[in-house]
Amino acid sequence: EELGVTSANVEEMTANPPNPTVARLLGVDAGMGERLGLRDTWAREMIAEMGNFAEIYDRNLGEGSPYKLARGLNNLWSNGGVLYTPILD
Repeated sequence: EELGVTSANVEEMTANPPNPTVARLLGVDAGMGERLGLRDTWAREMIAEMGNFAEIYDRNLGEGSPYKLARGLNNLWSNGGVLYTPILD
């Protein structure tokens, strides 16, 4: 979410990553998945199938759900929440 990768743009971001961090996240630059004990494409596959955290939250608890719950603390730290993305180096 913080990097702007969504289920709608994950394939485009994989084909043309805007920066090295996105390239690592999506498995374009190999190695990150292996260090985690996963395939290098794990994040790309998960985002393509399920969406990023914002998409998942919206669909299940937020505006796209019957509950219509505000994100509140379930938001990125930069938006007043407590979610912080670790550095992917």
